[in-house]
Amino acid sequence: SGSSPAQIIVAVVIGCIPFVGQGVDVGNVIVSVVKISEKPDNKENWFDLVFNLVAFVPIAGDGLKIVFKQLRSVKAMGAILDAIPSKTLRGDVDKWFRTLNWNTYTRELQTTSNKIIDGLIGVFDSWMTRAVLGNAKLKTLVTQLQQMKKVANQKIDMVMKEMQAAHK
Repeated sequence: SGSSPAQIIVAVVIGCIPFVGQGVDVGNVIVSVVKISEKPDNKENWFDLVFNLVAFVPIAGDGLKIVFKQLRSVKAMGAILDAIPSKTLRGDVDKWFRTLNWNTYTRELQTTSNKIIDGLIGVFDSWMTRAVLGNAKLKTLVTQLQQMKKVANQKIDMVMKEMQAAHK
């Protein structure tokens, strides 16, 4: 995580390693979901979730995640693109943003988020998990995840509107 040039390069390199990058992305989303379930009013946790969901975009996902983080830091789009080490990735990211339908993409992120939350609820609510990890803590976590799901679409929409404004 982070936005220094070294962190950007490492994130892009790790993201290009088959299966490793996707595994890191999944892990990051799960960590984001758990953080939000514990502190749903923390706005930064919602931004973190959206940034981690953005990383799932094929080919340019890790570059896009970096761009979103940089936009959040109020950096100009041109400077952000210049910081991406790969010219091919830079071109893919630039094209992606130029053709982005913000409303459609927001709905895609909301759908992905809901599927992940439902999946986690299913795993945490299973008898095997309860037996291994204990009933009380898991019931609390499942309740928190169910509450998170109720507000997730609204919060993701808020994040994306802020990101669209930053991009403009």
